[in-house]
Amino acid sequence: MQSTRKTGRDWPSLRFARIDVTSPQEVADFVIWLSDWGIRPGPSDDGDSVPEPEAMLELMWGWDGAPKKRMAKLLWQFLVGNDSPEFFHQQFATNPARVAVQIASSIHHLTPIQQNLNWILNGLIAREREDVSIGQGSWGEDWWLPRDEAAYLRQQIRRARPDLIEESSSYEDCMEYASVPYFEVESQDSERTYVGSLFQQFREFVEIVDADGKRRPLAYPRYPFRQRPGTGFSWGYPGRGPAHLAVSILADAVGGDYEIAEKLRDDFVADVLTRFRQHTPFRLPRRDVLIWAEAKKVGSAELALGAARVAELKRLNESALAEHKARLQRIRDKGGLVAQRFDLVPEDFECALYVDLMQTLERTGWVLRCSRCKQPLPCPPTPTGNRQRARWVAGRPVYHEECFVEHRLEHKRSYWKERTKSPAFRSQERARARKGRKAL
Repeated sequence: MQSTRKTGRDWPSLRFARIDVTSPQEVADFVIWLSDWGIRPGPSDDGDSVPEPEAMLELMWGWDGAPKKRMAKLLWQFLVGNDSPEFFHQQFATNPARVAVQIASSIHHLTPIQQNLNWILNGLIAREREDVSIGQGSWGEDWWLPRDEAAYLRQQIRRARPDLIEESSSYEDCMEYASVPYFEVESQDSERTYVGSLFQQFREFVEIVDADGKRRPLAYPRYPFRQRPGTGFSWGYPGRGPAHLAVSILADAVGGDYEIAEKLRDDFVADVLTRFRQHTPFRLPRRDVLIWAEAKKVGSAELALGAARVAELKRLNESALAEHKARLQRIRDKGGLVAQRFDLVPEDFECALYVDLMQTLERTGWVLRCSRCKQPLPCPPTPTGNRQRARWVAGRPVYHEECFVEHRLEHKRSYWKERTKSPAFRSQERARARKGRKAL
């Protein structure tokens, strides 16, 4: 069976071990990298782009639920000296230059944390060479920490607490974005009026008022569950809010047909809605809307075609729409749905670092040493990782992906530098160049 693990995956604990913690810019880049960890999938060993469970966690959960995002938040809070969630949401931005300025005065606190981490990794890598000869990797675990390093790592991990992580489920969001192919006309009063008002300062609300005074909020077009009925509209200028209002009013006035409403939308915004002052109430009778539509060449024949389209769409979709409404109402009656999972929640950044190292060792098994930069190198159980492990056991060099590229370039430069020392080779290359120019 082919592995779907990616060869280019880097782990936060190993990456932190090799960054320059005296550079605010490098630390800021590490924070931003953590906040975006796993979101952009790389190629797997079999050439496909396959999302991993860890990457999906980072994509679906927030700053307190996704482990790497949580680590980024804890690191930022540690360096700015403020652990208030409100301060984080107000001040944090995924802009490396801004983060570098925010943390510049406190990055010296990271030096002892990195030194301790490298002490543990050095012990791990040193023991792995010995383990090959005594069989620890074959008969025990894939890794083996020395006694003192193991005690420190154990102490850090014990500071984390197991917890049941909970967030609002995205299922309800998906239901709210369900599209309805026709506008549901709830009022059959031919003399109804569309009334716009303000329910808060600069917050518009639109409703339908029958001749007898009965009121109903105007539904949002196309995606009626996306907005609370009556909201999401505006008027007094050409824009998105007026465009949505135009479609809802027109669709309601002509019997629910979106095809007519969307054809007339832009003209309705320009001719009617921009004439009402922004943030002030308005009243628009349905009969005035139909008179305006008739002036735009939408007569009784086209209205009849629109009514036929709506009747057919209702026949095809009405039962599914009723079921959707009932399910959404049951969800709302329960107070919404939640997603839950178990996780280890670290107390601070250093604790999060060792929780990540624990998970890194569980998933990768071995940690090697890059032959070029001399920094830790994860060795996951993939075909590429297995080849690297075999090279390392055999005493051959292993590299980070970017280090291997640099190694090849250096090798190529060294090769051509040696070749060009030969007068015969230089003469041969000049002759080949002259021959090429003559051919042109």
